[in-house]
Amino acid sequence: ITFDNNGGTITNNPTVALSQNATATYLVFGNNSGNPVNYTINSGAPGTTLTLLSELDAYSGNHMVNVPVSVASSNAYFDIEGGSVTLAHASDGTYGNVTKLGSGELSVGGIYNVNLYVDGTFTELDHTVTANQWFYGINVYGDGVVNMGVNTFYTNTFSDSDSSGNGIINIPTGGVVYT
Repeated sequence: ITFDNNGGTITNNPTVALSQNATATYLVFGNNSGNPVNYTINSGAPGTTLTLLSELDAYSGNHMVNVPVSVASSNAYFDIEGGSVTLAHASDGTYGNVTKLGSGELSVGGIYNVNLYVDGTFTELDHTVTANQWFYGINVYGDGVVNMGVNTFYTNTFSDSDSSGNGIINIPTGGVVYT
């Protein structure tokens, strides 16, 4: 599924209403030509969900997905090259890997029970914490930044995956990470 500005012909910021459950192998926002537009995906029916099988890419713009997103793959990739993507209600129970690539920002509410690999910025939004929420490993590349939010998590390891020593993990006042 691709949402872009159609070579610059779309000039407003569209809102898409998802009227039934959907599954996407790849979800792509924006392109590198014309002015970026910002997409919002809202629910068009109660209980509507989006399942992402493989990858979400964003090349421009700032996008908001307001429907629950399930990361169904054991290896999910988020390549945010420009701008930002917010997944307000994400979930993952696959115990796999979530890799955030690119210089843009990915903000999520609820991805846990995964190994996290981050380049660019990854933000875990504040949400109600339940028992046994784990990041099995938090691995930060180069100048990557992980913002943990005001949550309580457990992790087995923290690492600067490319040995540059520049990776940052921010834990705000009220946030707790046990390792």
